[in-house]
Amino acid sequence: MIKSITSKKLLIALVPILVVLVIGLGTGLVIRANVDTNDDFPSFVMIYERQGPVYSVGQGAPKSTVETHRLEYSSKDRWIDTVIEDEPVVTSVGTFSRVGSYQQVENGVVTEFDAVTGHIQKDDVGDNTRRIPNGFFAPYQIQGLEAAGEDFTQVTTASTVCVREQCAENATGLKYVVNGLERIYAANTNGIPLKIGDRFIVNRLEINR
Repeated sequence: MIKSITSKKLLIALVPILVVLVIGLGTGLVIRANVDTNDDFPSFVMIYERQGPVYSVGQGAPKSTVETHRLEYSSKDRWIDTVIEDEPVVTSVGTFSRVGSYQQVENGVVTEFDAVTGHIQKDDVGDNTRRIPNGFFAPYQIQGLEAAGEDFTQVTTASTVCVREQCAENATGLKYVVNGLERIYAANTNGIPLKIGDRFIVNRLEINR
């Protein structure tokens, strides 16, 4: 039997004037705001790695996993995030992988598909709410850091960043360090993250302005 033994704790910096409630739902998040905001990212396609679930099989030791995702982001109301690579979990009854699992927001509906169980679920996003793929994509991260008086340095990253098909390998990013946690964002993108500690790393970002 496969047992999930961890929950994801996501650190989110937000501008003080914005009052939000962040509610964890699976791997995605819902943000409810009490003000109208223009906080969207430009449209983009991203290939990124993040920590996956931690499993124990039978009496075996816990095993952490890493997933590779493809996020196709048109707007905060239309995107799809798909697991494209995963470390398979081998058990006595078979081998399981989350490859093909996805969550999608379109036409006011959020759809989640679990490739391990084959379960698919659909729910309304709801009024005055915004669904994001996970806490790494919470809005106002840079604004929150600046409001807290945090300074950034420009650094060379391991990410390839393309803007209208003009690509830069080892692109420059804006690095903040808060409580020992390194956060790097793509410049001039309203806070698209490139690296959050070792939990989230972008391999390739293609921005369509």
